[in-house]
Amino acid sequence: MKKIFHTCSLVFFAIFLSCSSDNEDNAPKILSFEPSQGISGDIINITVANLDASTIQEVSFDDNIAKSFEINGNIVSAVVPDGIRDISGPIRIVVGGQAISSESSFNIPNIVLGAMNKRYTYRGDTIAVAIKNHDLREEYFAVLFNEGNSNYSNYLVLESVQISKDSIEFVVGPTIDYYKEHRLIIGYGESNGIAPVESTNTIIYTGSYEINTARNANSYAPGSMLTLNIYGPSPIDYSISIGNEAVTSRSSWPEASFKEYSFDVPETTQNGETLELNVLAPNTSGIPLVPRNNKSRTIDIEEGKFDFTVLGKDGSNLELKFDISHYYFNSFLDFTFTDVTDGRETVVSRTNYDVTAGSNNVELSFTVPLENGTYLIECAKRGGSYALEPLNGNQLVVE
Repeated sequence: MKKIFHTCSLVFFAIFLSCSSDNEDNAPKILSFEPSQGISGDIINITVANLDASTIQEVSFDDNIAKSFEINGNIVSAVVPDGIRDISGPIRIVVGGQAISSESSFNIPNIVLGAMNKRYTYRGDTIAVAIKNHDLREEYFAVLFNEGNSNYSNYLVLESVQISKDSIEFVVGPTIDYYKEHRLIIGYGESNGIAPVESTNTIIYTGSYEINTARNANSYAPGSMLTLNIYGPSPIDYSISIGNEAVTSRSSWPEASFKEYSFDVPETTQNGETLELNVLAPNTSGIPLVPRNNKSRTIDIEEGKFDFTVLGKDGSNLELKFDISHYYFNSFLDFTFTDVTDGRETVVSRTNYDVTAGSNNVELSFTVPLENGTYLIECAKRGGSYALEPLNGNQLVVE
C-alpha cells in the first residue's frame, strides 16, 4: 500500500512541475528593446514574448511612465516622457496587473553642452555652442552666468535663442559684468524639468568696435572722413593705420558706453590699401575689444572733385551750385575766389560751408558777391588742406 502511495506522489509531482513549466513558458517576457538609450520624445521598440495586447496597462522607463505607447504584434512602441535626464534603469510593462522588467537597463543621458565658439563677446553678438542629448525648445531658460559669482546673482540675458538638434545659437544681451568670465547654463533653477547644465568653457563679455558702414562711402578722396564706433565700459586705447602708415592713436578714451571717432584718410593713401583698426581696453588682463565686423577694410581711393553751375545773378550777388564727389567729410569746406582779371591774383572772397551731414556725393549752393571779371575757384577742406580737383575747370567769368 505504501509503495502504491509513493508511486502516486511521484506522478503528481511530475505533473505539477510540468504545469508550472508550461505557465512560465507562456508568461509575458521582455526579450529586447532598441535603441538602448533615448531622450524625451524618442520611440523605443520593445519586443515582448507571449504578448496579449489587451492586458497591457502601462509602460515605464525606470519608473517614469511613458508618454504613450502602441502595440503591433509582439512589439510595444513606447514614447520616452518629458523632463527625465541622466537615469539608467529597466523598462517595465504592467501586464494584467503584474509588472515585468527588462534584464538590461535603458539609459536616458543628461544634456551635454560643448564649447562656445568664441573667447570674447559683446551685446548683440551671436554665439554658437554644440549640444547633445536634448529635447530643448526655445522657451527653455538659458543664461550666461558670471563664473566667479557662486550664488548666480548676476547673469547675462540672452536676447534670442535658436535651438537645433546639434547646436544652440543665441544673441548676447546686456550685462553689468564686463571683463569677467561667463559660462552658458541651460535650465537654471531646474526650469522646465531639467537640472542646470553648463558649457565646457567660458567667454568674456567685453566692449566692441566697428567701422561705421552706415555713414561711410564706398570710395574716398584723401582728406575724406572715416568713422569708427567704439562700444565699451571703460577707457580704451586704439590705433588706426592705413597701409603702412599710422593714422592716429589715442589712449585713455573717456569712460562711456559709446564713442564715435572720425579721422582723415591720409593724403598718401593709395587705391586698394587696407584700413586696419586695433582697439584695446586698458585693464589688468589686457582684454581686447571685439570687432563687430572685419577690423580691416579695403580703401578705394578716387580723387575728390568739384563742379559748379551759376544759378543766377542779382546785382553783384552770384548764386552758385556746387557738386562734390568722392569725398566724405565731417567738417567745413573752404571755397576761395581769386580775381585773375588782367593778370591780377587777388583773393576777393572766402566762404566756409558746413557739410557735417554730407556723404561722398554732396550738392550745395550759396551766394557770393562778385563784380564783373574773371575768377579762379578753389575748393579744399578747411585750412586749405586736401584740395579737390575741378571736374570741368575752375575758371568763372562774371559779366
